[in-house]
Amino acid sequence: MDQDAIIRNLRLQLRVERAVILLVVLFLVGRWGMGGLAGRYYAIYADNKPVAVLATRESAERTLDAVKKAANPRSPSDATFKQNVTIGHISGRSELMDEKRAAESAGRALKVQLTKYAILVGGTPVVAVDTEEDAASVIEAAKERFGSAVSNLMEEPSFKQDVSVRKMTVDHAIYRPSVDEALEALVSGGGGSGAYTVADGDVASSIADRFHMKLPELQSLNGGRELDKLQIGDQLRVSMKEGSKSPRLVVVVRDQELGTEVIPYQTESVSSVELRPGKQVELNSGRNGLRRVVRAVTYENGVRTGMEVVEETLVRNAVPRRIAVGISR
Repeated sequence: MDQDAIIRNLRLQLRVERAVILLVVLFLVGRWGMGGLAGRYYAIYADNKPVAVLATRESAERTLDAVKKAANPRSPSDATFKQNVTIGHISGRSELMDEKRAAESAGRALKVQLTKYAILVGGTPVVAVDTEEDAASVIEAAKERFGSAVSNLMEEPSFKQDVSVRKMTVDHAIYRPSVDEALEALVSGGGGSGAYTVADGDVASSIADRFHMKLPELQSLNGGRELDKLQIGDQLRVSMKEGSKSPRLVVVVRDQELGTEVIPYQTESVSSVELRPGKQVELNSGRNGLRRVVRAVTYENGVRTGMEVVEETLVRNAVPRRIAVGISR
């Protein structure tokens, strides 16, 4: 083989090798690009399960902050999650969310816990508030609500169950930001229905979760309201499912009732031989007696449950009616 042929073969071999190298490089770049594209989004994971997907880690962090703020508007930094919550890349095809939608998705999936002052009824946390003073105010307000409903309160209202206050970690669903809201939850066991005032950071999903509702239930209860356009100060109707109620606080009140009772007179008969048999003559008419009575009437959360006489005072004795009845001699 001449020298020109050898050179041509070497050049051909070099071109083939360059083409193979180029194909390998393109393949590797393609794999890297696909992997980079699939992993460029960030997911919020709860116990290793993705609950929301966002474009950046910063967006994911702001979303978690929004969930905490919705659960605890006054002090979001005090909120923690019951699950193991992390932020990381997500592989594969994922639906990207904006921060508002991600907050709603994460709010439904994440269980937020707060360290608050809980009011326990029979050992079960029923409602939680921000301070120990708030808890004391709620308890006193419960006594005042039912104590003021009677006219002659005999003694300070009491509770049928054991009631205590403890600083502890609780589910954010039992947290109430105001004394009035906490009072309603305490005496209704967290159930019933009423109004909720939208606070800073609230979204529809977090409000529904707080009252153990689903979004369609909240929507149904509030007619045609656009729940995705809530403003601070808006009023929403809310309710809690029956099955999720905690023990209800029972306030016992004893009311004093004063009254006068009639003591019926008795009729006494005397025999008389001066009257023909069977004939009757009234010797003197009777007169009823009177006594003053003090009764203790017991109410439980405003419902009358019992009554007992605690004091009696005689005002006037009864005078018997006397009649003469004729008999045979």
